[in-house]
Amino acid sequence: MGTTTHTISTIFNSTNRSAFGASRGQNAFNSAASSSYFAGFIDHVTVVKEAIATSLVPSFVKSCLQSDTTLSLPPKPAAPSNLVINGENTTSIAMSFNDNSGNETGFEIFRSVGDNSNYRYIKTLPANATAIVNYTDDELFANTIYYYIIRAINNGGNSAFTSEATTKTHNNMPNFNALPADSFVMHYSTTENLNIGATDLDGETLTLTVITTLPPFVSFNQTGNGTGQFTFINPDILQQGDFPMQVVVEDENTGTDTLNFILVVNDNNKPVPNSVTDVSLAEGAVLNVPVSATDAQGNTGLVWSVQSSPSFVSVNNGVDGNATVVLAPGFSFEGVHSIVLKVTDAGGAYSLLSFNATVTHAEPVSEVVYMNMENAAPVANAPWNNITNVVSTNLLNAVGANTGIGLNFSTGWWSTSGQGSITGDNSGVYPDNVIQDFFYGGVYGSPDTISITLTGLTVGTRYNVTMFGSSSWANFTNNGTTLYEYNGQSKSIDVQGNKNKTVSFGSIAPNGSGQLVLRMYKAPGSPIAVLNAMVLEKLVNDLSLPAMPENLVGEALSDAKVELFWKDKSYNENNFQVYRATNPAGPYILLNTGATNANDSVYVDNSTSSQTTYYYKIEATNDNGSSGLTNFVEVKSTNRLPVLQTINDIVVQGGGSANVNISGTDPGDVLNLSVSGLPSFAVFTPTGNGTGSISINPGTNDVGTYNNISVILTDNNAGKTEETFSIIVTDPSVRNVYINFGPQGSPAAHTPWNNVLTYPFTNYVVSNLIDDANTNSGFSIRLVDGWEGNQSAGMYTGYNSGIYPDNVMQSSIHVTDALEHNIEISGLNPSMRYNIVGFSSHDAGISSSMTMKSGASSVVLEGMYNDVKSVQINNLTPNGSGVLTVSFKKTTSDLRYLNLNALIIQEVDPAFISSSIVRPFNLMAETLLDSTQIKLTWSDQSSNEAGFELYRATSQYGSYSLIATLSAGVTTYTNTGLSPNVRYFYKIRSYRGSGLSRRNSDYSNIATEVLSPR
Repeated sequence: MGTTTHTISTIFNSTNRSAFGASRGQNAFNSAASSSYFAGFIDHVTVVKEAIATSLVPSFVKSCLQSDTTLSLPPKPAAPSNLVINGENTTSIAMSFNDNSGNETGFEIFRSVGDNSNYRYIKTLPANATAIVNYTDDELFANTIYYYIIRAINNGGNSAFTSEATTKTHNNMPNFNALPADSFVMHYSTTENLNIGATDLDGETLTLTVITTLPPFVSFNQTGNGTGQFTFINPDILQQGDFPMQVVVEDENTGTDTLNFILVVNDNNKPVPNSVTDVSLAEGAVLNVPVSATDAQGNTGLVWSVQSSPSFVSVNNGVDGNATVVLAPGFSFEGVHSIVLKVTDAGGAYSLLSFNATVTHAEPVSEVVYMNMENAAPVANAPWNNITNVVSTNLLNAVGANTGIGLNFSTGWWSTSGQGSITGDNSGVYPDNVIQDFFYGGVYGSPDTISITLTGLTVGTRYNVTMFGSSSWANFTNNGTTLYEYNGQSKSIDVQGNKNKTVSFGSIAPNGSGQLVLRMYKAPGSPIAVLNAMVLEKLVNDLSLPAMPENLVGEALSDAKVELFWKDKSYNENNFQVYRATNPAGPYILLNTGATNANDSVYVDNSTSSQTTYYYKIEATNDNGSSGLTNFVEVKSTNRLPVLQTINDIVVQGGGSANVNISGTDPGDVLNLSVSGLPSFAVFTPTGNGTGSISINPGTNDVGTYNNISVILTDNNAGKTEETFSIIVTDPSVRNVYINFGPQGSPAAHTPWNNVLTYPFTNYVVSNLIDDANTNSGFSIRLVDGWEGNQSAGMYTGYNSGIYPDNVMQSSIHVTDALEHNIEISGLNPSMRYNIVGFSSHDAGISSSMTMKSGASSVVLEGMYNDVKSVQINNLTPNGSGVLTVSFKKTTSDLRYLNLNALIIQEVDPAFISSSIVRPFNLMAETLLDSTQIKLTWSDQSSNEAGFELYRATSQYGSYSLIATLSAGVTTYTNTGLSPNVRYFYKIRSYRGSGLSRRNSDYSNIATEVLSPR
C-alpha cells in the first residue's frame, strides 16, 4: 500500500471506521494527525467480509498477488486507397478501391449527397482476400451528385479514410407519349387539334421545340411542362398533301427525345364514334360494352382497336363500324381505369373514344354464408340465415345448400334488441331487416366480452369474416363503439347510427378443429357491444403469389407516430408485412410479425423515436410466397410527446395533509414540469427533469372541491402533455360515502365516488362502499325495489363546475311509474347519526321533481336543469341492526321521469352534534341573467342550527363581511344590489344559541361568481 509504515496492530485495534480519502480517528493510512486526506497511491485493495484471526494477519498482508497481462490489440489496418467510382446508370454507382491491409475485419463506406458536408455511414463490407475491392451502391436518385470515402476497421481501431471520390448518377431521358398513328389524317377545309406530350422520371422541366418548318395553316403552342398542341386551321383544297413534322423535347440535363409524324391533308372524312357512358364491374367479372361509329364515306372498313387501356381490355370488331369491348379484370385491378379506343377508316383517318371503368374489389370465393342476428319479425330473406339462439348449426350458403357450418356464442342466453339504425329504404350496407336487429353484450347482466365461434370449417382453407354493428337504442344517449377481435387484432365500429361501416378479418385460417374464434366487447366508455350481422367467405387458393402492393405513402403523425398507406392490388394475400430501417440500404426489420391484416391498406407505427428519419417497405404474402418488397418510402417522425403519470383526484380532510409525487418521462429530452390552479394551501416544488411534488395542507375552513388543477409537462422540442385533477377537502367532522348511479359503460367518477354503473335490478346489492378517506366503510346499499333502467340525461357543465362532477350529474337510474322505490342502507353504526343526501338532474326541459323520504321526514328536489342543489334528511338513527331505509318517488304521478343520479351517506358522531354544529356545505353561486344579483344555494348538513350567517368579499382571501342572517332550514338566498363586472366571493356558517352559549360551525366552501357588465 504505497510506502505507508502502518502497523498490523493499528488495523486490529482501530476503534473507528476507516474511509478512503478522509481521516476518521485511527485512520487506515497512518497519515499525520493534522492530515484530512490520503495523498498517496493504492496498488491493491482486498475487502474481507468477516473478521480474521490475529495470527493470520501477517500472512494475509504479506501474501503474493497473482497477475496476468491481456494480449495486445492488433495494429490498426492500413488505409485503403485509389477509390474510383462512376455512375453506372440512373440508380446505381460502381466503385473499386485497393485493399492495402491484411488484418482488417471490414471496410466502412460513408456517403454524402449533393456536397461533401454531410457524410453518413451506409455499409460495412466484409474483410477482403484480394487486392481490389468492388461494390455497387444501389437505389440512388438520378441526376444526383454523390461523394464517398472508405476506411478499413479492426479491433485495434480504424484506418484513415481514402481520398474523397465523387460522381453523378445518369440522367433519365425524357420520352414522348406515343401518338395513335404515324400519320394524322384530316379533311381539307376543317380545323383539327393534335395534343402531344412527354414525360420525365426525374420530374424536370421539359421544353418542346418544333424542328420542321410549319405550313402556313399550322401553329404550335407549348401548353405545359412537356405538353403542347398543334392546331391545323382550315387548309384549302390546294393544300392537300403530306407534311412531315418533327418535335424535340429536352430536359434540364440536355436529355432529348424526338417525335416524328406525318400530317396528311386530303378529302377523307374522319370517322365519328358514338359516346359511351362510364361503366362499373367487380374484379373477376366480365362485361361487354358495345361501341359504334359512322363515317361520311361509309361505315365499311371501320376498325376499332385499343389505344391505351389496362391489359384486361380487348376489342372484337363486328361490321359497319360496330364492335364489342370486352372488360375482364382479374383480381388485382381494383380502381378507376381510363379506357381509350381508336376507330380508323380505310383512308387512315382516325378518332378516339374515351370512357372510365370502375373495378370494385372482389375475391375468388367458393362459398358465402350470411348470418343475421334476429330479435323479432320481420326476418331477413334468403340468402340470410336468421340466428335466434346462442348455438346455431347447419347454416346455409348463398345458394341454399347446407354447409355444416355452425355459429356459437359464449353467453348462456340470447340477448337481442330491435333498435338498429335502419335506413327506411334498404340503402344501407345490408337490408333493413338485417340492420334492425342486434345481439348485445356488456349490459343488463350480459358479459362484457363475448366469444363468437364459427365451427365446421375446412382445415387448411382460408376465410374472410366481415362483421357489422349498428344501434340507436334509446336506453343510451350514445351507444358508443364496439370492438371486434381476432387473434389479438381488434377493429372498431362506432355503432351509434351506423348504416354502412363494416370490419373484416381477411384470409384467416381455422384451427385444427375447424374453428375460428372471434370476440366482441365494448370500448372503454361505451355502454354496450352489438353485433347485427356476419358474413363468412370461403376463399379459393389458386397457388399464385399475391400481387405487390402499390402507391406506398408515409405520413408523420403527432407524437412521433408514422402512418403508412398503400394500394392493395392482390386478391389472395394472407397479410401485409411492414419493414422499417433507418438507412435506405437497410437492414430492414419486420414490424408486424404474425399480422392478420389481409385487405388492409393502412398501418400505424407506434414504435418510433422522436425526430428520426425512417425508411419503410411492405410486401404481400400468402401460403405460396411473397409479392416482393416495394420500393422504400421515407418519413421523418415528429416529436414524441412526454408521458405524464396519471394523477387521480386527491381527497384530504380539512386540518390534515397530503403529499403527491408527480413524474413524467420522455427518453432523450429535457423535461419541465409546472402546476397551475392550486389553492393557497397547496404548494408545488419541482425536483428536476419532469419530477416534482405537491404539498397539501388545508385548514379546517378550506373544505370544498378545487377543480381544474393543471399539471403541464413540456420537453425541449415543444412537446406538451397536460393532466387535470381536483383536490377535495372534506369536513373532518363528517364521514362521507359517495355513490354515483348510471348505465354500464358510462364514464366513471373519480375518487372518492363509488360507481354503481349497472342495470338497477330488484335486490341489487353493492357492498363494501369506500368512504372519502378511501377506506372500506363496511356500508352496503340494496335496491329493495327495481328501477326501470339507466339514463345519461343529466346536466353536464363541460368543466365540472356543478355541485358534483359532470360524470355524476349526467348519469342516473330512473323510473316512469309513480311508486315508491326503496333503497336499504346497511352496515351502519347504531351509535352514530346519519344524513342521507339525494341528487336528481335531468336536462330535457321537463319537470322531474323527486320526493325523498326516510321515516317521518321527507324533502323535495326539482331535477329539471339542476346542477347546483341537493336535498338531505339529517340526524337519522339506524335500527339496532345498523339499517336505514330511504325511499324515492315522483312528487306527482303525472311527471314523466324520476331520476336518481347520486346518493350520499354522511356519518356524524352524536357527541359532535351535541357539543358543536355541522357546517353547511356545497355552497353554489349563480347569476340570474341580471348584472346586479347572485343566487346562492347550499346544503344544510345539521339538524340543530338556529340559523345561518352569510358572508361576502371581493377577493378569495380578503376581508369577509356579514351580509345576511338567515333562519334555520333555509338553503337559498339571492344577493341583490351588486355591481356589474365585479367578482364576489361567499361563505356561510351555521350557528345555535346566543351569548356565552353560542356555537358557530366552521365555514362552508367558498363560492364565487362574477357579474357581467351592463
